[in-house]
Amino acid sequence: MAIAAVCISTILALVRQLARSHSGRADENDTYEEDDDREAGTVKWFNTSKGFGFISRDQGEDVFVHFRAIRGDGHRILVEGQRVEFVVARREKGLQAEDVTIID
Repeated sequence: MAIAAVCISTILALVRQLARSHSGRADENDTYEEDDDREAGTVKWFNTSKGFGFISRDQGEDVFVHFRAIRGDGHRILVEGQRVEFVVARREKGLQAEDVTIID
């Protein structure tokens, strides 16, 4: 019985680790601009079928956004013109919005 509990615990830990590594969240190689301060912006466009788009920052250049970066459960989408808050991360391919929340 104890061996089964250890096995289940180990499997759950591995699943959590795998989920974090595939979540699109920042890791130790990512850097945040402006000391993790949240920024505001407006959704420039968002392709709901592909799950990505761009946000026009109030200050600075546009940033890429992926549906996994949007807070919430279920089908996470953004709408053109929607106001959002987010953290900007510098990724290998450029600036990306993380931890996106809708403010309108």
